[in-house]
Amino acid sequence: MKKLVVSLLAVGLLAMGAATVRAAHFQGVTLWVSVDPEISISVDVSEVFFSTITISSSVVGGSGIVVTNDSVFGGLIDLHLGSYDVKESTQPAAAVVWTLAQNPAANAFSVCGLFNNSMPSLADFNNANDAVFPDGAFLAPTINAGNGRFEGDNNGVGLAQTESRTLYVKFDSPTSITQGSGGLLELTLTVLGQAQ
Repeated sequence: MKKLVVSLLAVGLLAMGAATVRAAHFQGVTLWVSVDPEISISVDVSEVFFSTITISSSVVGGSGIVVTNDSVFGGLIDLHLGSYDVKESTQPAAAVVWTLAQNPAANAFSVCGLFNNSMPSLADFNNANDAVFPDGAFLAPTINAGNGRFEGDNNGVGLAQTESRTLYVKFDSPTSITQGSGGLLELTLTVLGQAQ
């Protein structure tokens, strides 16, 4: 099994209260790839940039992540998505702990993945099928006429050797932040190549 690790860094969301307005911006997404000698996948980017985002809003990463089956195994692989290690950063000191959820809520955000041939719109994502949730679980892709898990106009099922699929990531910010003005969040998102 091979893992592609995507760290999402979300720096302070714009929080609007009756008395104060505090603004901050998102940082990019950093990817780390570890190698398994049996099955191998590669990616074509090292960062995905999210534009500035406010409380209770959503954004699709500015570019897709091309995932290629470059294993010597020669068989078909499926691309499973999972997340783990949601943690509060130490910077800034007043950072708030947010939790990963299927749908955004107070102090809870969601992350969705979609295999698509071109950049999807927000409406193309369906949190019921595309959310990378619960934390720590690896979810297998499915095919269901465009409504499968992580399925857009493409899917993560049955990649032949040298075949590629493009993964797009959507971030849904918390609907509200009840502590402070925001915080820095790190989430590790993993793409796992698994033999069929």
